[in-house]
Amino acid sequence: MRRAAARWAQNQRAQKAVRWPLKKGQDLISQSNVANLLPDIWPSREKLQEVLRIFASEKRGELAFALLQTMAAEGRRLKESDFTVGIASCAKSSFWQHALRLFSLMPVARVDQSAFSFNATVTAFEKGRQWHRALRLFEEMQEATVKCDLIGCSAAISACAKGGQWQEALRLLEAVPKAKLQPDVILWSTAISACEKVGHWQQALLLFEAMLQVKLQPSIITYNATISACEKGGQWPQALQLFQDIPRAKLQPDLISYNATISASEKGWRWEHALRLIEAMVTASSDANVISFSAAISACEKGGQWQQTLMLLEAMLGMKVQPNVISYNATISSCEKSGHWQPALVLFHGMLKEGCQPSIITFNAIISACEEGGQWQQAIALFEAMPSQTIQPDAASYNETMSACGQDDQWEHVLLLFEAMTRTSVQPNILSYSAAISACEKAMAHSAF
Repeated sequence: MRRAAARWAQNQRAQKAVRWPLKKGQDLISQSNVANLLPDIWPSREKLQEVLRIFASEKRGELAFALLQTMAAEGRRLKESDFTVGIASCAKSSFWQHALRLFSLMPVARVDQSAFSFNATVTAFEKGRQWHRALRLFEEMQEATVKCDLIGCSAAISACAKGGQWQEALRLLEAVPKAKLQPDVILWSTAISACEKVGHWQQALLLFEAMLQVKLQPSIITYNATISACEKGGQWPQALQLFQDIPRAKLQPDLISYNATISASEKGWRWEHALRLIEAMVTASSDANVISFSAAISACEKGGQWQQTLMLLEAMLGMKVQPNVISYNATISSCEKSGHWQPALVLFHGMLKEGCQPSIITFNAIISACEEGGQWQQAIALFEAMPSQTIQPDAASYNETMSACGQDDQWEHVLLLFEAMTRTSVQPNILSYSAAISACEKAMAHSAF
């Protein structure tokens, strides 16, 4: 009992010796002085492992690397588990180069490389988005007759997915049974995600159906990846069908499920579906976020439902969800397309009050709304306010403002705007010249009187 208590006290002191300087200031322990910890942790392997885990939790993989490198250089006897934990620490810190150097140091330190160290290094490459290195090391693992497992396969497939190498991801998935392993739901989901990231919705659906054929129950991650693939491919019916199948699989849709399906409905010009989905989220007390509402607002904007966009924006504010520039732009554009300049102008000023930075799209939409409503003074005021928001007018900005002035026979303003346009890097187009020519004609007619 006393020995156990003493061992616990020693471990606590070792943890304090490492955690305190890391918490107080990261510069107190550096790669140059990390060896100073050795008297507190060696020769206890438990203490060494604990220190390496602390480095991992604090995302200080460079310290784990420096400590193990120093110990190996001093000829201290290290085990495969020490290197594996150190490599994992580097992986969590996104130091794939350090992970590779530790892995390469193992033979020098006369430590055998097992599936654990291989997997940890492949994972480091995956997190560092080094798909080609992950793939090469995974293949070396098989050549070295090290028995691969699902962890290594999953990391390699995930690395290929992040690198947009969907063909390599599928090749690895097909090779899993040859290694006498049974692909699990994680492997299938990762392969589907690889197809989703590059927009290959057909292949994603084929993989999803293949999962069902081998009697493997898809997870919510599987469904989400497949729905997202259909969303990116503009296949809203398939996305909606998959979403409706989630409860039948005894799963609950999450935020990703809803957002991907709402976005698919938006891209498919199906505002009714998007509206029903956002209403279902609110009813189910699901945490609808700015992405959910923005996609639904964009769907209603495309469907010409300007009143619905206003209701959705109001619902966002009521649920303490802060609208972003996309939310405001879609709502303002909806009002503009429906010829309602007043609510568009109110939205614009509300946007500024909320501290949301407008974009060139915002200004062009609101100027266009004023042009449609015959509000040339408002159009000019908005045009002149653009530089104060660090936004430079483009051709559409000039054209819409000139058009607003031209409709009310304000030919002087049109000519001033065109002249100002020629002094900038903005290239006048046919609409610009047409507005200027019309203004000149009106000027000549005016002078004739």
